[in-house]
Amino acid sequence: MNSQGESNCDASKMDPTIYVFHSLLQLGSVTHVQSSSEEATRESLLKAHLNKRIEELTLQFQQADSRSVSYHAECRALGRRLQISNKARTKAQDELTQANSTISHLQVSVV
Repeated sequence: MNSQGESNCDASKMDPTIYVFHSLLQLGSVTHVQSSSEEATRESLLKAHLNKRIEELTLQFQQADSRSVSYHAECRALGRRLQISNKARTKAQDELTQANSTISHLQVSVV
């Protein structure tokens, strides 16, 4: 073939069967180029889609991880508050017991 995509052989001198076969071969190479181009386009679209999906999943993972860290910190803070509340409750119960004891002693001494 030359640069214009024409055959080097003169079509008028070729056997018609060979000419048709030669033309089909040229058409097949053009179709293969188009198919290759379509494959490349399909591959690039698929790659873009998968990269976008990976980014979405990575973002979801980071958000879930952030929420879990916040939840864990909140649980620890609530645990500390519960310990403080339990200590305060125990101290208040001890003071109440002591106050009741004092009241009982005072009532006994008044009588």
